[in-house]
Amino acid sequence: MTADSRTTKAISTYPNALTGLFPLNLKVRGHSLTLANDIGALEDCLALERSYTAKRQVSQVEGIYSPLAVPYCDFLMLRNQAGQLIAASRLMRLVPENPILSLLESGRFHLSPLLIALRYSRESLLEMGSPVFLKGCEPSQAAHFLWFGMIQYMERNGLGFVFGSDNWVNPLEAKESLTRWMDVYGLHPDLEVEPVSDFREPSRLLKGKAGLTESKNSEPLPPGLREALGRGCRLATEPILNANTRRWEFVWVAFREMLETGWT
Repeated sequence: MTADSRTTKAISTYPNALTGLFPLNLKVRGHSLTLANDIGALEDCLALERSYTAKRQVSQVEGIYSPLAVPYCDFLMLRNQAGQLIAASRLMRLVPENPILSLLESGRFHLSPLLIALRYSRESLLEMGSPVFLKGCEPSQAAHFLWFGMIQYMERNGLGFVFGSDNWVNPLEAKESLTRWMDVYGLHPDLEVEPVSDFREPSRLLKGKAGLTESKNSEPLPPGLREALGRGCRLATEPILNANTRRWEFVWVAFREMLETGWT
């Protein structure tokens, strides 16, 4: 069964899936933010996702990106002045009626006590998917606009906590900068887990794994992750190194009241 057929089956299986509140057509500096409200808009978002993730060589098939999650996600769409879709991000509210396992429930990350409590509560939580962008648009600006829309979504729907993930190719020789990231952007020590030794010594993860070599070329920080940290989010767990994609995977979190909401 293809991903598209699984998505179609999921939509027909959950016809009464949750939808969130959002302004009909939110204008942001000549651009517009809306939620996908028909099958054509949904197809446009999914096509943009497939194109963008293929370019980054990232596989997104679980959790919020699972085909079964589509009916439980709102798709936040950013269109330019000409009405062209240039960026999108999934928004999934975690409520008891939503059966999809979230990032916090995947078992892949070493969760802090705070996140363990949130995982079991599923109250007022929003998972935000990594933004995807049309080739040729300005990703940093688009991410900024999407985050503005996401905060409006949180406020309209009474959501108090948001979390998400992103991944980044970073050379092994830059591991010291990653540990400094945790020092600067990590949760308060009383909310953190103990340091994970494999993160502090990433070379141990790679020892004996074929095809993984040190690189002096690091791609730019993902726009979504940069925007998250710039708006006041914290790194919730030490990143894990995906040995297949050679990417560090990060989880960020924030209470709504922590977020910088303006045009910084």
